[in-house]
Amino acid sequence: MDVAPQPLAQSHVGGVPSLYFLCARRLKTSGLPYQTFGLPSNMTEFIELVPNRTMTIVNEQLSTRVNRYFRNIIMSSSTLIIVPSSILQQWAHEIMRHPTLTLVTISSNDDIPHAHQLAGYHIVLLSHSVLSSMQQYRSNDPILGVYWLRVIVDEGHVVGNSNTKLTSVARSIYAERRWVCSGTPISSSVLDSELSNFGSIVKFLHLQPFNKSDVWKRLVASPIRQFKTAGIDTLCSMINRVSVRTPIDTIYRDIKIPTLTINKVYIKPTKEETIKYNEIVCQVQTNLLASQYEGPDSLFSSNNQRFAMEVYTTLRKACIFTEGLSEDQRIVCKEAIISALMLDDSVIPRSDKLKLVSIYKFMESISQFRHVVNQQVTNVDGAQIPPQQVSPTSTSPVRVRTVRFNDDVQVKEIPNNNNNNNNNNNNNNNNSTTNNNSNNNSTVLGIRTTNNPTNDVPQKRKEDFVSSKLKYLVERIQQIDGKIIVFSQFNEVIYDIIFTFKQELPNLKFLVYYTHVTQRERSSAIMTFQSNKDIKVIVMNTDLAAYGINLTMATHILIVDPITSWTKERQAIKRAHRIGQQHPVTVEKLLIKGTVEEIIDRNTDKGSNINNGNNGNNGNDNNNMASSSVSIEQEDFFKVEQEFLFQDERKEEQGKQIRNVLRDIQTLPSKHLRAITDQEYEQYVDTMLKSKSTTQPSS
Repeated sequence: MDVAPQPLAQSHVGGVPSLYFLCARRLKTSGLPYQTFGLPSNMTEFIELVPNRTMTIVNEQLSTRVNRYFRNIIMSSSTLIIVPSSILQQWAHEIMRHPTLTLVTISSNDDIPHAHQLAGYHIVLLSHSVLSSMQQYRSNDPILGVYWLRVIVDEGHVVGNSNTKLTSVARSIYAERRWVCSGTPISSSVLDSELSNFGSIVKFLHLQPFNKSDVWKRLVASPIRQFKTAGIDTLCSMINRVSVRTPIDTIYRDIKIPTLTINKVYIKPTKEETIKYNEIVCQVQTNLLASQYEGPDSLFSSNNQRFAMEVYTTLRKACIFTEGLSEDQRIVCKEAIISALMLDDSVIPRSDKLKLVSIYKFMESISQFRHVVNQQVTNVDGAQIPPQQVSPTSTSPVRVRTVRFNDDVQVKEIPNNNNNNNNNNNNNNNNSTTNNNSNNNSTVLGIRTTNNPTNDVPQKRKEDFVSSKLKYLVERIQQIDGKIIVFSQFNEVIYDIIFTFKQELPNLKFLVYYTHVTQRERSSAIMTFQSNKDIKVIVMNTDLAAYGINLTMATHILIVDPITSWTKERQAIKRAHRIGQQHPVTVEKLLIKGTVEEIIDRNTDKGSNINNGNNGNNGNDNNNMASSSVSIEQEDFFKVEQEFLFQDERKEEQGKQIRNVLRDIQTLPSKHLRAITDQEYEQYVDTMLKSKSTTQPSS
């Protein structure tokens, strides 16, 4: 039966609202999509005109026994969605596919509308950064002046950190329903930390009574730390009651997602790259053999973890490009070898000494070659020009030019601070003025560091800059018909990729996504890549882009350097291979065989096999990422108990991972490095020690 709508002014009789008005207000405040119910247009207009109710609440945080602080808030059927700044526009684009929904997007530089205006939208899209800038108890903040129907936090694991301003403000938002959305795996390194993180999420969700700290600690945290059944049962019950979990196998069963193929591509280095990589490996081997893997001078010492990390990072970058060692570094290495050879065979076994002599001969031959090359360099009109006969392995001075980026690539030029590199590692004595002090802070047995590996300032590159891996990358980009994601974990490598693209592919249109690009520019890069057919490639920092980004327009992923974490690798691949992908996705992991990259990739495969219980199939990865059940049961915690029962031992084991990699690395096959016989050893050591004694300066 059709009912003629009443004018809003006549909806109350004697101050009592009519049944028609109450029904209209109920429809509006409940959040039901009444626009789709087929109601007459005048009835829909009446519902829209019904004003939102207001209510007054006491701010318990600021109130005292004498003074009570009140806040007026507007009851609304609106949904507040809080998302990372980098994907704000992507969210807006998806919501705009539903034309019946009204939307307002608020980013860092936008003015926030009044609370009455916000309450009139179906969806308010807010960035994490805006929420973090709010004052928790400020009464006039529009976001805090609305009682939302629901609040949703995308990448909601961020509210697991109870010490951030975003978390504290998010908890103070008034809402009838609360959601946390996240596909990011929870790290299982420290049990106390993860219990604290999950407890913070429970507080945001207002899951009573567990949102009270004492109840959470008594019923969940303390029993689980002791792996008692009661605590695990309580947590399982709570998770099953409030969570919606979508296992991968369910997605693949219900939704057709194109196949995923993961290939490993082994690239052969040039002779030049082999020699330079071997120099760095020989540095490491010199330290470990001369120290016999222990003592205060060893890379394995807890006091030398900075050096271990720097050498490890240098080795990884050397698989892309390296200048090799400087002469000072080779001298430090050779001096460490001479000192080791003077020790008794009971301290350093003869077999290790044979290896050290082989390394010494290798370093000496490189030094001699560099010296000859530098002597041959001529100076013509102020420009240093190497002669034709100079080998490509030469590191002699040549014309260089700084990497410069155009605005269309969205990369800002950063000043080159190479002049200060000698002091980059001197964290404890920034005012050091002597070379000796600087050396003490940058040298450990056989190793001298010259550059901080965390320094991602673009380095100068030669005009004939060559990298086998980047050469392959250029060839593949020319061959591939489709959009491509290029992943690297190092900003410095990203600069090298950009430099190579500018040199070899001047007509290529590409974008970058890394730490030196602003949040707004990153968001724009994602939207542009998804919507602009002319953009073929986006180069991304793995650590920054592995989570929460939708890049389904890409059909190929090229991983330039191996990702050390299996879960992060899986998340990076899921940027393209996800719901909404219309084409098969191919992943290529570029590796230099026999190098540190192969060791890292092998360790990553082990992590994949452990997590999946399979044989590490590198073909279609669908089954590799499948889960078996929606419900969380006690069996799921058996693995957790193994993870955490010996957490101190596990932390120590994780600390050994880099050291194990350094122990396992080997030099690449090269004619410049060969085994030494005992006879050669005796002759060479005798000559070497005599030469050392004759060149020793008098006291």
